[in-house]
Amino acid sequence: ETKSSFHILRHYTVHTNTIYEMEKDEKKEKINNLDVPFMTVTHSSQPSANVGERPAVPSDLKPTRRRILVIYTGGTMGMKKEGAGYKPVQKYLAEMMELMPELHTDRMPEWNLLEYSPLLDSADMNEGDWVKMASDIEYHYYEYDGFVVIHGTDTMAYTASALSFAFENLGKPVVLTGSCTPIVEVVSDGRRNLIVSMMIAGYCDIPEVCVFFNSKLLRGNRTSKVDAWGLGAFSSGYFPPLATLGLQLKLNVKAFLPQPKGRFRVHKKFDSNCAVLRMLPGLSEEIVKNVLRDPIKGLVIQLYGVGTMPQRNRALLEIFAEAAKRGVVIVCVTQCYSGTVNLGLYEAGSELAKLDVVSGHDMTCEAAYTKLCFLLGSSLNQSQVNRWMAIDMRGELTHSQLASDRNEGDIWNVDPYLTSHL
Repeated sequence: ETKSSFHILRHYTVHTNTIYEMEKDEKKEKINNLDVPFMTVTHSSQPSANVGERPAVPSDLKPTRRRILVIYTGGTMGMKKEGAGYKPVQKYLAEMMELMPELHTDRMPEWNLLEYSPLLDSADMNEGDWVKMASDIEYHYYEYDGFVVIHGTDTMAYTASALSFAFENLGKPVVLTGSCTPIVEVVSDGRRNLIVSMMIAGYCDIPEVCVFFNSKLLRGNRTSKVDAWGLGAFSSGYFPPLATLGLQLKLNVKAFLPQPKGRFRVHKKFDSNCAVLRMLPGLSEEIVKNVLRDPIKGLVIQLYGVGTMPQRNRALLEIFAEAAKRGVVIVCVTQCYSGTVNLGLYEAGSELAKLDVVSGHDMTCEAAYTKLCFLLGSSLNQSQVNRWMAIDMRGELTHSQLASDRNEGDIWNVDPYLTSHL
């Protein structure tokens, strides 16, 4: 089967996906290089081997191009206008990418496109879809230098966080991106988001899951969607971007996670028996009781400010205490856009600190929730999950109570139980 200048490269029984590869036509006139931003390094005197302006190469020697896999899960970027509105259409993004001259230059890495069938709305994403994406990257991990995941924006931060925990000893960039407008539009943020994400995945040695959107490359498990309408839809709070796009793509190398020392592994179990509860004035005890009924195993509480909650309503504290005694893991994060939880700072939060409740420090709600699902899916007991929620595993939190126990670049060496059970 042939469609435009894409052809089916091969079929996989896994997920019934089809991989497309851009067809090479040696008779085509060579497309002139377009102006694309060079990559520069900030906060480092020695850029990594694959970052920076490409050196001059004799015309008779063609440099080896890096290879990336673009995984299209769904979302606005590949939508097509049909009737009264836009809708996702199979293979339409592949056709649009074939028509983009920027993707045909030798300045771009070689790429393959893996399109999911059916295409998924990000609002429908769940832990099974996280495992599917992680499994696809695992399957192709040693074939490519980097990966781009095209995703809807609504739950992109959850997927980015979940993938970061699923990947142990990740040594290649996994860049999630999407758009606010379809790529087919005359004015579309999707074109630039896609092109820059592909360049980052191909030429930047960033060993972590990232989100690129608008002009910033953000750590995936530090990212939250903060704007439902603007093009700068994502932010990582006070945690600095890994890279910023202007006239150049400036890489903040000091913010990168270290290169891993162990072999790449993928963990594929998430326990979805978790919930998020936002503390509200006048929150009913009955509502909290219902949230904490079986089969719940973990709860993320979004507290006020640095970690406060009502003190006059003692019934709430008793409900949380009873749930913790039943084995429910309770993690506290702040409702604020940025900042950290300190349960001992005010009396209004110190009562929680006396219970078996974990401080999430400066984790985002998305990171805390997906990390909790990940750890509970790893057959750990309550005390072990409590312990690991307070440890920086993938760069998701700044303060770690047990950071001195962890060797840089080695995620699981703290606890032999984890090493043998994950």
